[in-house]
Amino acid sequence: TISKALRGSPVVARPIRDAIVAAARELGYQANARGMALRTGKTYRAAVLMPITSAVGYEWDGVEYTQILSGVSQALEDSDYQLSVHGFRSFGDAFDIARRIVDQSAADGLIFSGVLADDPRIDMLVESGFPFVSLGRCRKPLVYAHVDVDNEWAAFTATARLIAGGHERIALINADRRLSYALDRIDGFSRAFHEAGLAASMALVADGDLSTRFGRDSALRLLGLPNPPTALVCINESTTLGVLS
Repeated sequence: TISKALRGSPVVARPIRDAIVAAARELGYQANARGMALRTGKTYRAAVLMPITSAVGYEWDGVEYTQILSGVSQALEDSDYQLSVHGFRSFGDAFDIARRIVDQSAADGLIFSGVLADDPRIDMLVESGFPFVSLGRCRKPLVYAHVDVDNEWAAFTATARLIAGGHERIALINADRRLSYALDRIDGFSRAFHEAGLAASMALVADGDLSTRFGRDSALRLLGLPNPPTALVCINESTTLGVLS
């Protein structure tokens, strides 16, 4: 009866349930996670894959991942779930960690970003039926839960605005081309030129890790060309800060 009351079960009469909950609060009772796991077969853990940046001394690097973790934490705040963070340094590591979480039932669900155009994590997770949500989508026609923004439109709009301002040599500070959204942004960048009757120069597209250092180094290299760009489109806050520095 006590266990059912603490879970809010309607089987227990409301007055009795309220009295039990009040007593538990007064005593500082906390449910035992291991006991709950044994009873339900769940881990009560939501796993998040997060890349570990190799850049040192750039405080803005990885700020997007801090925001992701904050959002996930807020969503779990009123639940029995705890956040489990798994760091990785390469795409291969990310797959191995995801595979281990599935094989060992180390979490009840998985959240990750940095989706590749052809992402083996998504193939594996869809095939296994393991619950997951990706922040971004791969380029395969698979059905799975994901949250995404229109990266093609974002790059198109930014580039078209610069073209409308008279710029024809525009550089794109972009992510690694293995990433799905990096290809989407190249598509939008190219479409803006095509619709303006101009040709985009792929030589002015820089691919990298989206750190402040990469943004700065890319800007210095591009602006040092014999025929440099007159404007730049930056993909995120970190690269923008690097360009401005």
